[in-house]
Order: sequence, then structure tokens, then C-alpha cells
Amino acid sequence: MKREMPSPEEQKAVVWYVLERPLVRPNTSYKKAALCVSLFLVANCVATILLYYLIRWLGISSILPQSIYRFYAEHHTTFVILLTLLQFFIGGVIALKPALIGAIRLYQRYAPERVRRKCLFKPTCSEYAILAIEKYGVIRGLYKSYIRLFKKCRGRIYRIDEP
Repeated sequence: MKREMPSPEEQKAVVWYVLERPLVRPNTSYKKAALCVSLFLVANCVATILLYYLIRWLGISSILPQSIYRFYAEHHTTFVILLTLLQFFIGGVIALKPALIGAIRLYQRYAPERVRRKCLFKPTCSEYAILAIEKYGVIRGLYKSYIRLFKKCRGRIYRIDEP
């Protein structure tokens, strides 16, 4: 696939966008990130406890397949630990998208200006990553962001590249 050269007007607009526009610093902080992680951990612990007591209260453990019920009866503590890990895994999958976007916003907030101005594209690589994750989901968005960062962001030509 051959890339088209940008027109002089596009080149000029992107050069201004990358090198001269005021940088946006999202309103986020490490304290907010720590609070979100703490809330995630507390919510998962509460959900695990509720799930465990719901299983006991409804008597669901007796209708589990025989091998799982035997494991539950013989290794009760291990079963609870595995249930907790499963709950944290499911919660982590659900919270992965906002967590990644939050991490990118932390980068945008605290990265030095000279680092943030290295990108040759409009939108910048961090903006592109957020847009790609929101548009395509976590896996495909991260793949597109990887391609953008490590394959396309080379050379000296400024370009426009929307996700």
C-alpha cells in the first residue's frame, strides 16, 4: 500500500497542530487513579462475598457437577480463593477499557512537552490510541495503536491519520 504525500496545506496544518498548538492536559491525577483502583478492588471483594453467600444461601453448591461439588466440599478455602480470582478476572475484563484510557490520560497529563511533541500525526499518537480503543474496542484498538506508534510514526513528514 503506497502512502500519498500530504498536500502543502495539509502539511502546514499538521505541522502547526503538532508543534505549536497548546497541549491539552487532562484533569486527572495519580490520586484519582489510586481512588479508582481502590474502588475496583473493594467492589470486586464485595461482589465475591455476595456471590459466595448467594451460592450458600440458594444451595447452588449441591446442584453443581459432582466433580466441582466434591472439590467444593473437600477444598473449601481453595474454592473460595478460585472464586475470588475468577471474580477479579471478570471485573478486570470489564474495567480494562476505562483503565487503559485512564492510563493514556495520565501520560497526557504528566509527560513532558518535548516527549508529547515528537508525534508526526494529527491526531497525536495518544489521542489516536484513545479514539481507537473507544471505536474498535480494547484488542483491536491496542493493535491499531501499536501499528501507529511503532510502524507509521517514522520519518519527517507530518500526516493526518484518523482511526
